[in-house]
Amino acid sequence: MQQDVIVVGAGQAGAACALDLAMAGLSVLLVDRRDFPRFKACAGGVTTKALHRYRFSIAPVIRQVESDMRISMYLRREALLKGPAPICAMTVRTELDALCFERALAAGARFEKIGPIRAIDESADGVAVTLDSGRVLRARYLVGADGAHSQVRKLTGGFVPDRTAVAMEGIVQLPAGVPLPPVTFDFGVVGQGYGWLFPKGDHVNVGIYTRRPEETEFSKDQLRDYVQRRLGVHGESIEHLVGFPIGTGGEKYQPASERVLLVGDAAGMAEALLGEGIHNAVLTGQMAANAIVLALASNGSARVLYDEYSDIVRGDIDNCRSLAKLFYKFLPISYGLLRHVVADTLMNGFAAGMTTTGCKRAFFTRQPRFDFTPPLSLLAREPLGRDPGRTGIA
Repeated sequence: MQQDVIVVGAGQAGAACALDLAMAGLSVLLVDRRDFPRFKACAGGVTTKALHRYRFSIAPVIRQVESDMRISMYLRREALLKGPAPICAMTVRTELDALCFERALAAGARFEKIGPIRAIDESADGVAVTLDSGRVLRARYLVGADGAHSQVRKLTGGFVPDRTAVAMEGIVQLPAGVPLPPVTFDFGVVGQGYGWLFPKGDHVNVGIYTRRPEETEFSKDQLRDYVQRRLGVHGESIEHLVGFPIGTGGEKYQPASERVLLVGDAAGMAEALLGEGIHNAVLTGQMAANAIVLALASNGSARVLYDEYSDIVRGDIDNCRSLAKLFYKFLPISYGLLRHVVADTLMNGFAAGMTTTGCKRAFFTRQPRFDFTPPLSLLAREPLGRDPGRTGIA
């Protein structure tokens, strides 16, 4: 049976794409190599700009909502930046992904667990996906939402990310009576990157990130040392310690295939400055869905439409890469500018749901007003369709 669309990967990008396609009335097969809920390594901070993208409330899986952010350089020159409204919601990705997955199924997408993909063949009117078992899945369009090591990208070619950022994270249970820290970014604790602390009610998500792993030391011992210095607890107390790639380089991605579109980390759509990827994953998933829906309705080109839609995302991550090169190269100077010159604009922009490009524009144009309307995804507390479980805290 031929589907309208097969979406490979049921994480943030894939679920967002499948939801919009199903809501438009298309037949959607959402496939993944794992059942849900499943463990997902990710800091789990959902920025306000990402909160504005969801079609439904994610309040049931929000652990904390944060308006302030602590920053430091080399664990010195610390400052607390205060926002006028929430800048981030703290979630556990296992729970967030399970909720988004359930919403896509509730909208009409069908899910199937699959093994490895052996081949992808495109024709004038569709795509054939051959699994290792020999079974063939057919659809009019294929969306690759299968992460930084995307099989879809490797099998179809046309785009090779110039590099991949990496992060390492775990969780720390603080001793009784010890207060949770604020959202924290400690720049310079690793080369070309930072360490983070994300409070989540009953634990702290801790991690380190670098945009250039090939140029700097990056190890579990560094994360353990960071935890001991920042939280005052032994580094061996970190649980669920895991490293993972982050798909960057998507500023150079231009869809080359009429029938195969890449979204999220598969298309390198995480930004290199902080490694944040949820917003662009959700947004590009939705953009790909919209391109396919309009192409089917008008007999137009999904490739051309998606290329046009995603140009704004590519522009923002290109801006982020340029800023990242300068920020980490000249950290003492750039940190001083962050703390004393651009902090107010950034915190206002983050609270208003702006992208980095939007914040940059607001700073240079002296934008007099920010819209702090709360995202609808924060407001209602809707019941989950299925208990997402508490496995794989991240």
